[in-house]
Amino acid sequence: MIRSLLSVAALMLCIGTLGATQIPTQGAAVDEFLAYQDTIRERFEQQLPRKLSRNEWSRLEQAQATLRKHLEGKPGMDALNDDERTAVFNAQEEVAALIRGDESERVICRRERPTGSNIGVRTCRTIAEINQARDAAIEAFMKLRTPVLDGG
Repeated sequence: MIRSLLSVAALMLCIGTLGATQIPTQGAAVDEFLAYQDTIRERFEQQLPRKLSRNEWSRLEQAQATLRKHLEGKPGMDALNDDERTAVFNAQEEVAALIRGDESERVICRRERPTGSNIGVRTCRTIAEINQARDAAIEAFMKLRTPVLDGG
C-alpha cells in the first residue's frame, strides 16, 4: 500500500513538468487519477512537454489502457491483487518515463520465483540496472568462451 502511494506520488512529481495543470495529491481518488491521464494525453497532443514519436505514442496509449483496465471502477489500490498492482506500477513508470524523455531511470517490477521456491517475489529494477546486469552476463559468458593461453 505504502509503495503504491509512493509510486503515485513520484509519478505526480514527475508529471509536474507538464505545466500548471492541477495535479492530484497522493491520496487522490482513482477517478481523479484517470482523469489526469486524459490531461497528460492532451498535453502531449499539444507537444508539451515534448513531441512524441509514433513508437512513444503507442507506448503511451498502451500504458494508459493498462491503467484504465485495472483501475476503472475500483475504489483504490487496495482493491487490486498483487499482479494488478504490479501492472499499474509498471504502466505508471512507463508514462513517467515518456514525460521525462528518459528510460534509464524507469523502474520495472515483476514477480519471479527464486530458484528452489514456488513462492513468487516481486523484484523491481531500473532499466539502467537491467542493462548493466545484461552487459555483465554477456561479458562473463564471453570470458568463459575465450580460450586461456597458459604459455606452456
